[in-house]
Amino acid sequence: MATEAVDEIAQEDSESASSGRKFSLNGKAIKVGGLLALVMAAQVAIGFFLLPSPAATDPGDPANSAALAEEDTTVDQADLVEVEIGTFNSTNSNAVKGSDIHVSLSVAATVSSKAQQSFQDAIKTDHPARVRQAVERVVRSSTIDDLNDPDFDVIKRKIREDVNKVVDGDYIVEVIISDYKTMHQ
Repeated sequence: MATEAVDEIAQEDSESASSGRKFSLNGKAIKVGGLLALVMAAQVAIGFFLLPSPAATDPGDPANSAALAEEDTTVDQADLVEVEIGTFNSTNSNAVKGSDIHVSLSVAATVSSKAQQSFQDAIKTDHPARVRQAVERVVRSSTIDDLNDPDFDVIKRKIREDVNKVVDGDYIVEVIISDYKTMHQ
């Protein structure tokens, strides 16, 4: 009887021990899980320190210039002034094969009233030849669709981008084209 009781207890212990091993974690699994958690925490920390905060974006960055120009036009609409860039005459021989198109136009730009004097100095005194060259290059390289567009969207965008590059700043908010004439030959 005593031996039977001891045998039953030993049998129960071996069954519980074998069933407990199925659900227990050994040292390797704990180490792998800890290493995985450590790597994930390191990735989060590196991302936190390397990514810039939204307030730390550089306003002079070309990637942000479109967003900043949109903000300027919505916020400072009453603060804009028109500045005359000049009158330009150019010949475009690329728009239509076998003929030339003579283009005459006056170009003005809307700029912030705070930047009006520095923009005028840049286009009239510092870089007048390069500004003229930039505008004429845009007209000469335009397609017939660009020249026939009633809103001149592509031409205005290209003039704004090229003149802003010449004067090394984001002065121009909008380009205004007036006195536009073409003559086909």
